[in-house]
Amino acid sequence: MSRGEPDLSAGDYAFLGFVGRGVDTAYQIKKAMAGSISHFWNAAHSQVYSQATRLARDGFVREREETDGRRRKVLSLTPKGRTTLRRWLGEPAGIAELRDEMLVKVFFAAEGDPATVRKVLEQHREKYRDGLTEYQQLHEQLGKADGPMWEHARLTLELGIAVHTAYLAWLDSAIPRI
Repeated sequence: MSRGEPDLSAGDYAFLGFVGRGVDTAYQIKKAMAGSISHFWNAAHSQVYSQATRLARDGFVREREETDGRRRKVLSLTPKGRTTLRRWLGEPAGIAELRDEMLVKVFFAAEGDPATVRKVLEQHREKYRDGLTEYQQLHEQLGKADGPMWEHARLTLELGIAVHTAYLAWLDSAIPRI
């Protein structure tokens, strides 16, 4: 950001994106994250609430307290927030950082018992199979939904499917070689 504006994190932009879609409380944003982008982006429950406060303070979202019921703080994007989100969507994204404990174990496998490392990799393979099944089921469910928002969600799932498929192929090749 320029002109004295605070720097926003990628998580802040995700928050603004959900508010822009009409998700209007910090609790609902956390819930929406869990049901959508948590496979590749997650935030701690407390972080979402502090983001709401900070982004309101900095003028990116507007907070309005309900007058009845639970008196929730209802959020909406300000023009500044919408402009900032749109600008960020047009900027190049960084390359994904891979932090994979499994790969560290493979790298150091010669220092341990190969049979134990193979067992760990076989367990990992089962997790990737389960994840692939979940992604495929979600993709099938989204196949029935219409509109650009759902097409974009399908695109993220397709990458998840491709990554899990690649990991499974690699594990099938690597396990016998350990």
